[in-house]
Amino acid sequence: MVQYLKLKSLICFTIQLVTLLFFAQHTIAQAENQLEEQTANYLSYAPEFSIPVSPAFDLLGVNPCLVPKPSNLRNFKVDWSFKSYGLTPNLAIQTQPINEIYFNTPSKLKNYYKKSNFLKRMSSLDLSAGTVDGNTELETKTLTFKDIEGNDSIVNIENNWRIRSFSYAAKINLYKQYEPLDDKLIFKNVIREYSDKKAALKDQIIQQKKAIAQTSDMEEKSQLKEELKSYEMELNGLDDAYIIRMKKIVDLYKAEKWNASYIDLAFGQAYDFDSRDSSLLKFKNLHKVRNLWGLWINGSRGFGKNILLSGVARLTGDKNILINEKYYQLDCGLNFRYGNYRYNFFTEIFSPVNFNQGVFDGSKFVSFGGDWRFSRNVILNYAMRASFDDAGKLENIIPVVSVSCIMR
Repeated sequence: MVQYLKLKSLICFTIQLVTLLFFAQHTIAQAENQLEEQTANYLSYAPEFSIPVSPAFDLLGVNPCLVPKPSNLRNFKVDWSFKSYGLTPNLAIQTQPINEIYFNTPSKLKNYYKKSNFLKRMSSLDLSAGTVDGNTELETKTLTFKDIEGNDSIVNIENNWRIRSFSYAAKINLYKQYEPLDDKLIFKNVIREYSDKKAALKDQIIQQKKAIAQTSDMEEKSQLKEELKSYEMELNGLDDAYIIRMKKIVDLYKAEKWNASYIDLAFGQAYDFDSRDSSLLKFKNLHKVRNLWGLWINGSRGFGKNILLSGVARLTGDKNILINEKYYQLDCGLNFRYGNYRYNFFTEIFSPVNFNQGVFDGSKFVSFGGDWRFSRNVILNYAMRASFDDAGKLENIIPVVSVSCIMR
């Protein structure tokens, strides 16, 4: 009988121990899931170390820097760019369709690190489209005749063009040095501190309520109630306080990694239309006068905390429909940028190689400018661009400004 009782006690103890371990494991798993959700929620602010101008504008040459700054966005974005003193409606929109489907909410982002490398890579696919006032200095149909001295003279039949350019581009990231969505340690310490603080406040509130119920002294009870209110106010404001703190951590993280190394691959097409006989809502009189396509790869490499070196190689094919002429060109550029997450300054050189003649042929550009990120979602890009002819003679100096806004 004694052995039976001992065995029964042992079985009961074993069942209680297993039950306790089960609930402990369940509680730990629940806490970990909550931490993951909180981490993903705050990490949704962290992916873009910088805000580049839309790739659709790269092909049209209306960006302040002709050498694109590689980056990875995960939000819908709008760009406004102008190259003159008039505020012309040069607009571009940019979005990431795969990211919108799979990772557009904090609850989906928490499982980012579990997804396949292919899906992660495809989530960086970036689509953009834009329209600008185009180049009016087109080579058009011409008439050749002999003047009185026997020399050839050329006259343009048409020269009063009103050009509107439209472009679209697709870009994908091939390499990035840092991926915040895979880095689960960014908020490890602060989340642990948050959980400990929240548990301690809840325990203090429980103890305070017990003390209030047990005391009969009115003065002491009033004092305990005041202390209880302060604990409850601190608990209610705890989430907001830690959200602010985590956003600051995100800003520090971005500031630390703003010059991270990237490699991007992009393809785009652009079209020039003569829109003299068209209106805002009537497009049947648009005449296409030029086709342009481009394939480019650009990369960046950071040095220290303040230097970013970027380069681009872009192959373009250009067809002038007016004179039925095609040519291909390789454009190369190098950009040196110095600064930080909030503002930086750059200088760059950009020059074409003409395949038809096998030599550098065409305008070369030297630009000076910078970026000013005056909020988490908005950045101002600006530059003074100087163009030089084949002989190195200064042709023009153009101010270029753009504003990019993430629609968060």
